Formats: sequence, structure tokens, C-alpha cells
Amino acid sequence: MRPMALCRTADGWSLVDGLDEALRLRHDPDTLVWIESDVTGLPEAEMRKLGQEFQIDPLAIEDALSPRQRPKLEAYPGHLLLVVHQLDEDEDDQLLPRQLAAFIGRGFVVLLHHGADRVVGEARRRVESAGDEVTSSDRLLHAVVDTAVDDDESIATRIAQEVEVMEDEALTVARAGDRRDGRSSRRGRWPSQYRLYTLKQQITTLRRYALPIASALERRPTYEGQERDDTLDRLFRDVHDHVVRLGAEVRSSDDLTDGVLELVRSFQADELNETNRKLTAWAAIIAGPALIVGLYGTNYGLLPPRSVGQWGFALVLLLMATTSGLLFGFFRRRGWL
Repeated sequence: MRPMALCRTADGWSLVDGLDEALRLRHDPDTLVWIESDVTGLPEAEMRKLGQEFQIDPLAIEDALSPRQRPKLEAYPGHLLLVVHQLDEDEDDQLLPRQLAAFIGRGFVVLLHHGADRVVGEARRRVESAGDEVTSSDRLLHAVVDTAVDDDESIATRIAQEVEVMEDEALTVARAGDRRDGRSSRRGRWPSQYRLYTLKQQITTLRRYALPIASALERRPTYEGQERDDTLDRLFRDVHDHVVRLGAEVRSSDDLTDGVLELVRSFQADELNETNRKLTAWAAIIAGPALIVGLYGTNYGLLPPRSVGQWGFALVLLLMATTSGLLFGFFRRRGWL
């Protein structure tokens, strides 16, 4: 993807025809320049040339080209470097981080990302729709970081809702099984343990790539010559509050996922024990008659005398039935059957 440039003048935002024109406009103190580019597959030399045109620190460019940076907001001479991530769910139910590096200096913002089109597009839309409210590059910075945090919040909300649904499913089955009705444990379906584990992995990824920005926003470094104003400070405090709320939601979802997993494993272990008890009871019931048959089959002297006639066979059958009945009653009273 070739770099795309926008500029804001007194007439509003407009698309710039070519990167050279954007580089010329950035020297106008009354113009804001927005440049974005997906650096996936682009020549590294071209990105470094763009960094030289905006006097971006080479180490900061190095971070932008490396897609596994931690979320951060750092000050360099003449500009800031913001690193955030767009998280996308892949075919393996994992959250895939797509890095977005934003360079913010006086009158410009340069966005170099690795496939973070959703966050970049939404940030651009917010900037264009804000109109006269965006009057400085600091407002551009706020738009980018606020969009990234809102995107992470939507993911955290989706995870929280899914975990709550799975909690309801687990509790429904657990309540039914607790009534001691032999058929009640089959009235519902246990949540998928695979999905619970994937949600925990997603929560871990969200914690790794979304929450660390809170400390950077709290101290919020500035580059040389950057001015601070109270309105902007309030805006960034609001974003910081969103990250704090996001952290609380992530922790809550993580704890709830652990609880659902423990509940599922606990009741599944109980069901396994119940099955083992039933198998043991039926094995004992079958073993009683088998013992009697085996005893008479190998000890002819214990057979009923011939004078009894065919009643001897009936007597053995009665003994076997009585033994099985007594064992069945015993296990029934113990709750094994």
C-alpha cells in the first residue's frame, strides 16, 4: 500500500495529491498533515526516507518497522512515538496483534502500520468528522490512541459477554445435576472447554497488547517545544480512565473464565465418579450369581441331592436371584444406583 496523505487547512480536510505535496505542506504552520501507510511488504529504504523527510529518529523508525513492539508512548527530539495494536481473531480463535506506530510532531502525524486498517480508518474518520475541534497534532494523537482503546474495549466486551453466556450454561447444567435426578444432568450442555481456554488466551493477549498503554498515558511525555493545555489533558485523562476500566473488565473476565472452568471440571469429575459407582454396583450384582454358578460348577459335592430333583436347579436360581436382589437393595440405599 502506497502512503496516503491528507491535509487540513482553513477549508477542512482534503486528500493530498502525492507525498511530495504533503511534505511541502507540512512546513506551513497553519496546516496539519496526516500520512498513513501499511508497511507490510514495502521496501525498508522507502520508509526510512520518509522518516528522514519528517526528521524522525532512526531508532523510532526501527521500532515502527518491527511488528512486535510493546505498547508505548515515548518522546524523541521533535516528535512522539505511539505504538498501539489492532487485535484480530484468526482462524485458530487467537487474537492476532497488528502493530500501529504513530509519529506525532508539530503539524503532522505519520502512521506506519502492519495491517491495522480498521483502527487507522476509524481514527481518520474521527479526525475528518471532528472539523474545527482538531487544531493541533496533539488532537491527532488523541484521536489515534482513543480509537485504539475503544477498539480494545469492544473486544473485551465481546469476550465478557461470551464468558457470561458460558457461565449461565454451566450453572444451568450444574443446578440440574444437583437435584439428584438421574435425567437432570442431561437437560443442558456443558460449555466447551476448548472455547474457554481460547478465551483465556485471548484475554492474555488483550492484557499484553492493550493495558500497558495506561502507564504511558498517565505520565504522557512531550517532545521539545510541545505545548500543554488543560482541555487536552482532560481528554487524555478520559482515555486513561477507559484503559483502567478496560483492565478491570479484563481481570473480571479472566476470573470468571477460571471459575467456569473449575465448575465444569468439578461437575464432570462428579459425573465420572457417579458413573464409576454405578459400574461398580452392577459389577458386584453380576458377580454374586457368577460366584454361585462358579462354585457349583467346580464343586459337584455341593450340588443339591438327586432326591430334590429339578427343584435343586430352581433352588440355585433362587439363591442367585436373592443374592442379586440383596446387593441391588444395598447399593440402592447407598445411592449408587
